[in-house]
Amino acid sequence: MSESMMIWWGIIILAGILVFVFFGQTFLNISKWLWYGILHMAIGGILIYIVNLIGSYLHFHIPINPITAITIGVLGFPGLLAFLVVRFLIVPL
Repeated sequence: MSESMMIWWGIIILAGILVFVFFGQTFLNISKWLWYGILHMAIGGILIYIVNLIGSYLHFHIPINPITAITIGVLGFPGLLAFLVVRFLIVPL
């Protein structure tokens, strides 16, 4: 590796360290919120899947998409009940 390349790599590494020092806490907060969202979206998707397994015998289903998964993941069981009420009362078969 030539000397100029080593200097550039040194500058890049130093810039990365400085960015991490100045913005490290912000990156940790952002990653914590992203993890929270992904975890609740997965939980919502799993709940919808279980309801759809039971609902296959009763001939109904809730579509699995990011909006329904996030809504049910954040609201939990009350959100799931709200989707079931909407499905049965507002959008009948």
